[in-house]
Amino acid sequence: MATQALNKELCFQWYIPPLERPPKEIEPMVLLLYAYNTKPLKITDVKNDGYNSAHAGSVWLPLNRVISIHEKLSNLAQIAEISLPAIPEIISDEKVTEIQEMEDKSIDKEMEYMITECCSEIVSLFLTDRETPLLTEVPFDISLPSIFSLERLFDLANGCIVSGGSLFNWIVSIIP
Repeated sequence: MATQALNKELCFQWYIPPLERPPKEIEPMVLLLYAYNTKPLKITDVKNDGYNSAHAGSVWLPLNRVISIHEKLSNLAQIAEISLPAIPEIISDEKVTEIQEMEDKSIDKEMEYMITECCSEIVSLFLTDRETPLLTEVPFDISLPSIFSLERLFDLANGCIVSGGSLFNWIVSIIP
């Protein structure tokens, strides 16, 4: 059996096990299963644990908070789809400067505040034991694909895989 990742990748999968219960069940909880690699890798022998660029783990999180974050991210994704420019595919005869101008359109301050608020909630979800730092700016590059990916990461029904980039770096820095 071989596993291969050509780029940095982060995978989230949500699970509510029917029999296993969280250590302290005060409220309904969901189990987040995650895996990521920090370098491209090809593993041909999965029994060999000499791959220190691949990480996997799980963490119990409050179900209601995850649902709340996903609802806010879904609303944000709808607003972003209307307000943010879509990143077009580059066709060989297009000028790269025109595409750069589209990407440089200013982000609405209200949208930036909404993204920062969602990111603060995500940080507090993962850093429950530690003091959560106050976010004053969005911790990743704001783009339509990154907002869609962030929303899909917290979609309990589907899970998501995110390839490298600033969103990947930020999420990897806050998961336990």
